[in-house]
Amino acid sequence: MCTSRSRNGSYLDLKSLFFPDESPESIHDNLHQFWRRSEGIWFSKLVNVTVRLLPQTELLAISQRHLLEQPEFGVRMSWEYNTKQQSGQMFWCVDTAYPGLIFADRSMLENIPQIFDYQMLSDRHLVITADKFSETFLLDSDRRRLRELRVEGKLIRRLWENKFGD
Repeated sequence: MCTSRSRNGSYLDLKSLFFPDESPESIHDNLHQFWRRSEGIWFSKLVNVTVRLLPQTELLAISQRHLLEQPEFGVRMSWEYNTKQQSGQMFWCVDTAYPGLIFADRSMLENIPQIFDYQMLSDRHLVITADKFSETFLLDSDRRRLRELRVEGKLIRRLWENKFGD
């Protein structure tokens, strides 16, 4: 960002002065880039996970469920276990008015809406938390990632996943 110091010592954003119609960077840009890089099918011995950005109609549906007014983007994660007959999916979105929060259609254990906290530790490292649960995503590369699930800080599952094709 191009800035200049004013007489009173505050900083002015020169770009917004000369190009007022350009929207400022989103507070969720790092998260959006993380999930854009993560789109696709991730597989491991335990589970196959499909990650897709939500189309506008599904984004509006989840934002209406949480009464959000400025949804930016959303993600659909679906999974199918290789070791048991179980599958599922989760939809979530972020809103401009709520930095650091993810609004989901379901909780970790039940089919009821939930709000998660998130923190981007770097452009490749995401931590999502709710209640006593914490899930960490670490992109080793655009084709390999580590996922860890913790309950009350105790590691429950560590899983390396690889991305299928392109």
